[in-house]
Amino acid sequence: MKLIHQLRQLFTNSLPPVPKLTLPPPTPSTIQDTFAQEITSALQNHYPSLLIQTSYNHLHINSLNLEINCLVGERNQHPHAVIFGLEVRIFNEHYFPGGIVDCLAGIGEDDATAIAKGAVNHVDGVLLTIIQALSASHAAELDFEDSQTGKKWHPILGLLQVQGA
Repeated sequence: MKLIHQLRQLFTNSLPPVPKLTLPPPTPSTIQDTFAQEITSALQNHYPSLLIQTSYNHLHINSLNLEINCLVGERNQHPHAVIFGLEVRIFNEHYFPGGIVDCLAGIGEDDATAIAKGAVNHVDGVLLTIIQALSASHAAELDFEDSQTGKKWHPILGLLQVQGA
């Protein structure tokens, strides 16, 4: 018994003290977070009363049952510009449960500008049209009926479709 006690003392005295547990400092905002924040801010410029819940790179608009995932892909540095490959996936369980995928490029003088321009491009080019369609705000004079299925369509023209009109 004495031998065990001596061995225990020998080993425990030679061990270094256990360091205090310290939590790592909070990580700075990632480029994914920045992209989601830029999409949120661009949307709120058009719809200030729209309630958008954000979590990392995921946005949720309860009133329209929309889920939006924002992904930042490859970064390319050119002599006078930064280009990011960007992807936005939009889901609505009733109308497009498989999702709509928009792949685009964010181009700017630096990372922040490229991400911001990509977000504005997506919101103005795709997301506003989806929101208008889900909000039932359409121009009745553009409605037409499909001759084969008999379904009535309510087209929503986005900014891209009315250029030059």
